[in-house]
Amino acid sequence: MLELCGLLKINVNELLSGEHIDMESYNSKSEELILNLRTENENYAKRLLRTEVYIVVIGIAASLIMTIAGVIIAVKNGEGDPLAAVLIVLGCLLVVAAALIGLGIEVKTGYYKCEECGHVYKPSSLLKTSFAMHINTTRYMKCPKCGKKSWQKKVLTKEN
Repeated sequence: MLELCGLLKINVNELLSGEHIDMESYNSKSEELILNLRTENENYAKRLLRTEVYIVVIGIAASLIMTIAGVIIAVKNGEGDPLAAVLIVLGCLLVVAAALIGLGIEVKTGYYKCEECGHVYKPSSLLKTSFAMHINTTRYMKCPKCGKKSWQKKVLTKEN
């Protein structure tokens, strides 16, 4: 972006806004652009978190259907039916895949805020988040700053 701005002899704010900005309105235009970018990022994060819920719900529903179908086939045709075994195994794998995708989205989207000290952070690993007790996107984890365990709420922006 900086190279393009140099070639066009404009600044980054002018490139992002698509118009020439005079010096009198430069600060207000810069603030407006920053607020717009922040709003766009928050909206994107909200959409990602909604998508996470859809993926997990659809994955669980499809897994249940496959597993139930596998059990029904096993009961009808006998326990040695390979189709039943394949459906049950695929159903189990589908639940694991949906959970991992959902967890990946949740960890990469936004931050967690410590209830004790207010520190806003991203967990250092997927493992720390995956085994933490949780209710929706609020997780019981240890804060890297104060070292206390508490319910860490998901926040979309890092204001601290």
